[in-house]
Amino acid sequence: MSEKTLEFEHYLAEFRKAKYFAAIKAGGGSLNSDLAKALATLHGLDLLPIVVHGGGKQIDKALKEKGIPTRKIDGLRVTDKETLDTAVSTLQTVNEDFVSAVNRTRYCAQGLNGIFYVDGTDPDYGYVGDVVGMDREKIDDCLKRRLIPIISSYGIDPERQCSNPNADSGFRYLVSEFKPDKVLFLTSIGGVYRDEEFISEMKREELDEFIESHFVNGSMIPKLKEARTLLDLGFDVQITDSQYLLRELFSEKGCGTYLHK
Repeated sequence: MSEKTLEFEHYLAEFRKAKYFAAIKAGGGSLNSDLAKALATLHGLDLLPIVVHGGGKQIDKALKEKGIPTRKIDGLRVTDKETLDTAVSTLQTVNEDFVSAVNRTRYCAQGLNGIFYVDGTDPDYGYVGDVVGMDREKIDDCLKRRLIPIISSYGIDPERQCSNPNADSGFRYLVSEFKPDKVLFLTSIGGVYRDEEFISEMKREELDEFIESHFVNGSMIPKLKEARTLLDLGFDVQITDSQYLLRELFSEKGCGTYLHK
């Protein structure tokens, strides 16, 4: 038996012992055929990750088509009522389309919308708010039926109105509740860079300075801040590209950025 096969068998055995194997946050640009195939492969191995997705790329496109300006602060979208309506309808469509793509590969996924509970609006960001709860029962029910839950990031506020919390914030809440063995962020750039230099590993004490530096792309700031919170909660975080998800999971070396305590 080869070294790679032994490594794969080791990780597979460990993952199958876990109550919740992995939580995956996928950016809108990562909802592609590579991820659909990877999720189908995991399901075939009897592994059921919990997936939370955003849709920033798709929302930007929808807003542009409607002539609605896009405004962001430190990588977070400012959401007025007009932007909110477009964001929610876009996320619903993105969820439906991606779940269909996964199920064409292998029937193994269910889409979930409006799972997160949000505390209201934000004076700076509008209809955003913080995630303070979620409908865990629907997620657990999905897992009991041996389906991968694929969760869109929009939420519901106390007035039962839709809200557009940052997907990374909702993901952090979900991780703190389910406590999965593996925590992964999927991005189109596949990890963290310092200018043009790829960073394969970073410790918690290095993150503060790095986040405040000029090296960080604006869209990565919310992800790294949430990753920092997750590290403080006791979780290591892996950031990679959807095409390398299986390699990141089943090999020691991986293929992304590993953030650890």
